[in-house]
Parts: sequence; structure tokens; C-alpha cells
Amino acid sequence: MTQIRFPGFGKPGIGEVPESWMKIKLKLLSKSWVSLSQGSTFTCLNRDDIANLSITIPEIAEQKRVGEILEKVDHELKTLASAKAYYKSQRLGLMTLLFE
Repeated sequence: MTQIRFPGFGKPGIGEVPESWMKIKLKLLSKSWVSLSQGSTFTCLNRDDIANLSITIPEIAEQKRVGEILEKVDHELKTLASAKAYYKSQRLGLMTLLFE
């Protein structure tokens, strides 16, 4: 595993991080974002705090495997959401027919 800091993006070897993996990793870091935020009227993040935040990055092959698995899960969730919407509309149609 490798640790990088945000200013490291764009350097050789670091820009290879799959976008799907990085989105998930950044989402998981949301608690870190909250702890770094400042301000009472509106919250903001300090550039230096973000620049010093370390992210542990597994090897590219593992990142790709994790990304593929999570993409399959996302696809399945979308499929189930579509099925749920379909059955809700069927239920509404049945209720309309049964209670007219």
C-alpha cells in the first residue's frame, strides 16, 4: 500500500488511481472533512489541512477489483430500484381497479 498527499496527484504513478475507487475513498473520508472544517456561519476547509491529509492507496490491481465489485453492487441496486418502482406502479393500478 502507498500513502499519498493531495498535492501528489498528477505526479507519475499517482494519476493512475481509478476514479471509481477514489470517489469511494473520498466519500469514506467524509468524517475527516467534517473534523477539518472551520467556521460558524458556513463551514469551509483549509487548503493546508487538505494538502496534509494522507490517503492510503492499495496496489492498482486491488483498486480495480474493489471498483469492479462496487460497480456491480451499484448496478444491482439500480436494478432493484427499477423493480421496486415497477411493482409500486402495479400496486397502485391494482388498488385503483379493486376500489373503484
